[in-house]
Amino acid sequence: NLADFLTITSFSRVKKAIDFADKKGVQLNSSILLYFLLTHRNKKIDFIFNRLLLDKKEIIKELKKTMLVSKDYDESTGTTHNLDSIMLESAKACIRRKGKNIKTNDILSALSKIEPVLKEHLRVNKLKKEDIDNLNFWQENLFEKIKNIKKWWSKENLSKIGSIATDWSFGFTPTLDKYSTDLTSLIQQTGFVEAIGHKNERAQAERVLIRGNENNVLLVGDSGIGRLSIVRAIVQRCFLKQSFEELNKKRFIELNMQALLAEATSIDEVESILDTCFKEASLAGNIIIVLSDFDNYINEQSVAGKTDISALIVPYLRNPEFKFIGITSFSGLHKYIEFKPQILSLFEKIEVSEATEKETILILQREIPAIEHKYNLFITYPAIIRIIELSKKYIQDNPFPKKAIVLLNDVAVYVSSYLKEKVMLVEHVEKIMSEKTEIPIGKLSIDEREVLLNLENLIHKRIINQNEAVLEISASLRRARTGIKSKTGPMGTFLFLGPTGVGKTETAKALAESYFGSETKMIRFDMSEFQTSEDIKRFIGEKNNPGLLALKVRKNPFSLILFDEIEKSHPNILNLLLQILDEGFMTDSLQRKIDFTNTIIISTSNAGYKIILKAFKEKKELHLIKQELLDYIFNKAIFRPELINRFDAFVLFQSLSKENLVKIAELRFKKLQKNLSRKQITLNVSNKAKMRIVELSYNPQFGAREMRRVIQDKIENELARSFLANEIKEGDTILIDDDFKINVIKS
Repeated sequence: NLADFLTITSFSRVKKAIDFADKKGVQLNSSILLYFLLTHRNKKIDFIFNRLLLDKKEIIKELKKTMLVSKDYDESTGTTHNLDSIMLESAKACIRRKGKNIKTNDILSALSKIEPVLKEHLRVNKLKKEDIDNLNFWQENLFEKIKNIKKWWSKENLSKIGSIATDWSFGFTPTLDKYSTDLTSLIQQTGFVEAIGHKNERAQAERVLIRGNENNVLLVGDSGIGRLSIVRAIVQRCFLKQSFEELNKKRFIELNMQALLAEATSIDEVESILDTCFKEASLAGNIIIVLSDFDNYINEQSVAGKTDISALIVPYLRNPEFKFIGITSFSGLHKYIEFKPQILSLFEKIEVSEATEKETILILQREIPAIEHKYNLFITYPAIIRIIELSKKYIQDNPFPKKAIVLLNDVAVYVSSYLKEKVMLVEHVEKIMSEKTEIPIGKLSIDEREVLLNLENLIHKRIINQNEAVLEISASLRRARTGIKSKTGPMGTFLFLGPTGVGKTETAKALAESYFGSETKMIRFDMSEFQTSEDIKRFIGEKNNPGLLALKVRKNPFSLILFDEIEKSHPNILNLLLQILDEGFMTDSLQRKIDFTNTIIISTSNAGYKIILKAFKEKKELHLIKQELLDYIFNKAIFRPELINRFDAFVLFQSLSKENLVKIAELRFKKLQKNLSRKQITLNVSNKAKMRIVELSYNPQFGAREMRRVIQDKIENELARSFLANEIKEGDTILIDDDFKINVIKS
């Protein structure tokens, strides 16, 4: 009988609901039960509603109106819920939080799945049923922790105090003590923290440390992933006598190499002090030394400014009485330690995995009470979830949990310092993340709406003709930004095909400026530089080098990536591009996931340009030109069909007419005028001069590329000479006549 497992409070609420239903002559339903849960003051239920920003009073008000007529009919299963089924769901919630009795918050968890009013409030606030469960677990943990702290007489709390006898049992290590931190003592001073995650890594490390030999551990992982947390968890377990008996007696000492190096006056003195420290640890027999950034001290001696302790430490690592935990990164392992096999062979390498999203939520929940106290604010649960979502999506430089903790603190500082209401909301998280990454996040601002709606016009301020390309990229961005894009991968992916000088690269620059805010948001690669197997290593990366592509995208994840002349790159690079277009990520040589989902990728190619020139000259229809060009590309094996199909659009750039070139010339002169206006100088170019520029630069095969050189030769060089000769001064007006002669009208 599940009623036997109800707490007194739970039983009281259920009994009141049953009595009320009997009195009104209606069948007990979930709405009546929820009403009597919420009308009784309960700190734990208030905790859940407050964190979720749910209006309890409004829900009670709605329940009053509907509870007598509410039907617990589940359309998805075709079943009607009764008290037994609600109690069964409550029992499941109790089991999920590893409880012994069904509490009111367990009943609330069950009701969140079936009660109509509560379900609607969860939907409107974009909350999930699982959120109630997660908060149930959080508040139970929090209240239990507070309850246990008050029981100072409990065995667990008394064991945290330690004893004088334990301190006396440790060996005499004066030099080691001078250049180290006693982690065993530190954990008593700073408090005992619940270990979350990394159970496998921690257990493996403990097993290695109790071996008779080969008992040294090398923890490998990126900074912020939790390497020191694993050490702390081991120290805490050993202090509380929860680990292996051999380990429970050990003292964990973190070596402070910075202090040692700062005091020593020579390499010889460094080695002498270290040798003394290691001897003391070996003689004591119950010390485990911990060294962070171990790779910093495993170098070639010829490297300036580096300390190499390889030769010194090897004999000690072979000593069964000497136990050592080294902490390093993957880059440090590959760059230094792997080149010293005599060192690496004496360690058990343990790779530390990144915390999962669920583990990170638990870690944030553990940190939140201290953060709320420090900044005098209240952190809502939706804000926590948004921190997890956004840090996962947009922060690539750091792993979980570090990136989530850093973002949480950044948002806390903002709310505490700049807002009147000290409540952290989703929009505050989105604002700070947008500022950190320069990525528009959250609801579309009025300015961004204007940009998206008028993107074609903005791009056409710089691009003449090429309507198809401009329409395709504008439509793709609108789909991506409004959340209706149907595919994974980058925001937009385009293959621009056409002759040289028709505006392929300029279109990419115009898009970067119009949408991303600046041309600096464009990452450009000249793919003719990546044709050999050696070039691939430079582009993709190798063992100790993440590669140019990974480095640039990690640094600027919200950007336009331009692969110029993609057909000239090595086939292996095209294979990588295929994966990026399809999945939206790549893994670099350091095994880090590089996210491309906030990028636009544009690849340009001149392949088949003669076909394009001839076809447009013959005024063929666009779809026929495309088909002819594709046949040529596939027959010549320039690109595989599967690569072409991965692009959102395969865009043809038309050759430029003389009329197009006149407009391009006007754009060039506008740009020149903009530069001169900084000196308060006005530029006027005659129409005949513009036409002569077009005639001199017209070549269907090279498009507008020749125009830049002609303008430089005929006009810009003469302007530069006139400036140097003091013939032109601030405030003057320059007239370029039909023969490109410069006439200056003085101010």
